[in-house]
Amino acid sequence: SVSRFVRKLKMKVLEMQLSIRDENNNLEGCNCNDITKDSEKKTRRSLKEGDKNERVLPPVDKTYSKFVWATGGHSAAAGHGNLQNETYTAYMEHAAKPIFESVGINFVGRNYAMGGMSSAPELALCQESIFGIDADVLTWDFGMTDVPHNWKHALYLSRAGVHRNHPAVVSINIHGFDNDLKVGLHKDIENRGVAAFYLKGDSIREMEDPLPDMLGMNQKEIDAEPDYVRYFKCNKEIEKDDPGCGDHKYNEAVCPNRRHKAPWHPGFKVNALYGNLMAFFLIENLGDAIQELLNEDYDPVQKLEELKKEEEKEYEELFVKSSDLPKETISDFIDETLMSQIDPNIIYNHPALCYTALLPSEIRYEGILKGEDEETNKTAILNHEQGIMKVAAEKERSQDGMRIVKDDPGQPPCEVLTFIDYKDYFYSNEKDGWTHLTIPNDSEKKYVDITPYKGMVVICFIKCDWNKCDDGDVRNTTSLQMKVNDVDVVDFTPINQCAILKHQKGYVFPSSNNKYKIEVFVVPAEMGQPKHYTRITSMILF
Repeated sequence: SVSRFVRKLKMKVLEMQLSIRDENNNLEGCNCNDITKDSEKKTRRSLKEGDKNERVLPPVDKTYSKFVWATGGHSAAAGHGNLQNETYTAYMEHAAKPIFESVGINFVGRNYAMGGMSSAPELALCQESIFGIDADVLTWDFGMTDVPHNWKHALYLSRAGVHRNHPAVVSINIHGFDNDLKVGLHKDIENRGVAAFYLKGDSIREMEDPLPDMLGMNQKEIDAEPDYVRYFKCNKEIEKDDPGCGDHKYNEAVCPNRRHKAPWHPGFKVNALYGNLMAFFLIENLGDAIQELLNEDYDPVQKLEELKKEEEKEYEELFVKSSDLPKETISDFIDETLMSQIDPNIIYNHPALCYTALLPSEIRYEGILKGEDEETNKTAILNHEQGIMKVAAEKERSQDGMRIVKDDPGQPPCEVLTFIDYKDYFYSNEKDGWTHLTIPNDSEKKYVDITPYKGMVVICFIKCDWNKCDDGDVRNTTSLQMKVNDVDVVDFTPINQCAILKHQKGYVFPSSNNKYKIEVFVVPAEMGQPKHYTRITSMILF
């Protein structure tokens, strides 16, 4: 795994070198480029001192390639209770970014964790749409929400191997939850060509143990401790107990009345510890990648091509051709009856297109979901108004396909972001008649190369609080009719909170020029019964 991860970083360094070379070759009269700290000062130059017609040169970019770390996890990983710049992803980015920039690589920490979500099946099947097709690292931090269902972790790791950018996978907080089995899952996926890592609980304890305990200190001694040590440990407990660690767990200086400040969420000091530990991991491996390149005599073009072919060959031989499935967990996910009717390799190992309404997700931020022009109509994180409130959706009929609807109006007024995860959904009610969504749309085709798909469709319904949905929230073929390319759906075969669509002859629907039009019709309720509607968070095409 380490050698594969270092190879990934070497490829980023080589991409940077080639970008600089290409830029230099386009300069007139000088095959050079100034990327020192003083370069910005040199962007304003005049032909003559005090000349009114001063020549202004464009600033020089500091980075020439990009490395993306995408965080997946539940509310603790999302940073609930803290500010968004106090998540462990933010602390990691803060520490690692300048080091990566020093070698011309833009480091991006993409925190797309979601409160209350488990890792599978929905998020596992939607990794590219949520975390982006450019993710170089995907993390798993779902210890609280996945337990005791280890099949979820297995599916998440397996789907990471299908991701077109061949990311490394890093699991965080696996200790205490069937640790030996989870370690085995990482060994299995590593043997199939994926760079797989997990954070050892011992590593965290080794960092926590030497830190001073506030118990027994007077206030003057406590105040003398550094900001991230002060009130970190009290009476051998982390961020809780006396004298005052629980009271100082969260940053109260900005928007103190923000949501999600739960006792089970880590505070900013624990997040800083995790984030800096992960930054050390990144920086150490980046240093190894640079040193290996320094020890070689190479042409950047040939070397980059060689490493790409090496990576593709490993995936082709060890992953794509492999029919091995996680035997310890697959039967907990797919029962014997369904196993006899579908090829489970499709779910574990076949490429998929996911259209999800969940936030955060790249497919929404890039405007792909609604078919917008990604160059002009990108959806900003703060622009949560892209969906409409359910109360408003109930009053009017849909005029343009399925609507993105939300239950959460967004964070209370605050000058900074406190959370960005929302469980939005595709909504249709009994007033709407037939609504539809087509996969893929034209924007998707511009964004990625579309491969022919099998024609199996999975839908995921919103997870109701405590698994108790309102009476009007329909999820069966009696009250919810569907079609795929004009073929009637006769059954929803459940796989956890998701379902595979089935027609009279099986689970594979015919293609229409490699497009699949998914239609939805909510059957009106009987007189005196709650009005019918449906809430689908994701539609996935295999």
